[in-house]
Amino acid sequence: MRLVKRMKKEGSILFKYRGQIPILLFLISFPLIEQTSLYPCLSLKYLNTIQYIGVTISFFGVILRFYTIGTTPDGTSGRNRNYQIAEHLNKTGIYSIVRHPLYLANFIIWFGISVYSLSYILVLIISMFFLILYERIILTEENYLIEKYSSEFTSYSQDTPVFLPSFGKFKKSNNKLSIKKILKQEYSSTLSTVLSFIYIDILLKYFFTNHLQEIEIITHNHVFISVVFIMIAITLKTLKNFKII
Repeated sequence: MRLVKRMKKEGSILFKYRGQIPILLFLISFPLIEQTSLYPCLSLKYLNTIQYIGVTISFFGVILRFYTIGTTPDGTSGRNRNYQIAEHLNKTGIYSIVRHPLYLANFIIWFGISVYSLSYILVLIISMFFLILYERIILTEENYLIEKYSSEFTSYSQDTPVFLPSFGKFKKSNNKLSIKKILKQEYSSTLSTVLSFIYIDILLKYFFTNHLQEIEIITHNHVFISVVFIMIAITLKTLKNFKII
């Protein structure tokens, strides 16, 4: 019982800072990629194939976030930090097959990024990191939902997996997909994903590419892509602040 209480306390702290905690992964990725990446050991064919797989994995994670955000009502699945919000208990759409689709999406995105690094150690660390992180956050969130929705949430949780989807249980969402809501809420997470891939790619080129001219060309491409996505994010944030979207 004391262990559960401690995990709930840790979960409350991790919930508050869940958006900033993955920054730690950037710090540890620097030495790990240099020491354990298979980038210099693979042929160009296999290297590109694995990295394309990593990008594809993360793409599905981004799409899952879009679908989740775009089909859930306001007052749920938000970016609240200091306290829990659940004006509705989502049980249809993506929530009919998994209880925490956004956390699943985040894991998929980061798993894809780690695959892109070609470091099996980073893949293992990120997998364990998110398992520990989300175990505590989910415990805290579900404790709140049990207190608020009691038997309704208990019944829902008994029929719906916590993290691994059960596709056969899908029930059509009560809400239509809102592109406006996706644009309003998901520009920052999409930008973070793009910049994460760019960061990992820069590290790989920095550690394992010897030709200065090639590094300069690649870096210019990174800067261009970063600026494009940053400008898009700033535009969407401005439109959001002026309540145009």
